[in-house]
Amino acid sequence: MSCRYPEVARQLSVHPNSLYRWVSEYEKYGENAFPGNGSTIYTYQAEIHRLERRNQELEEEVELLKSPKSSCSKKGREVQLSDATKAPIPDQEGL
Repeated sequence: MSCRYPEVARQLSVHPNSLYRWVSEYEKYGENAFPGNGSTIYTYQAEIHRLERRNQELEEEVELLKSPKSSCSKKGREVQLSDATKAPIPDQEGL
């Protein structure tokens, strides 16, 4: 078919290299080669990828908050605001 690429490309009004690349991608990836225009598989894969990234971000935030140097770490009845400053946590009765 390689000798027909220029002819077919001319009929489709595309560059022969584009046609060759499209055919190569289709042979390699099948229906998943062109995910646009509502491909359900691509949509789900993109959503899974987005959720995995968000999950990683949240896991990193949790680890940061768990670390001893976190500004939110509690020590007894005090909250450490910085390395040098501590403020007591008011009781419910004191509010």
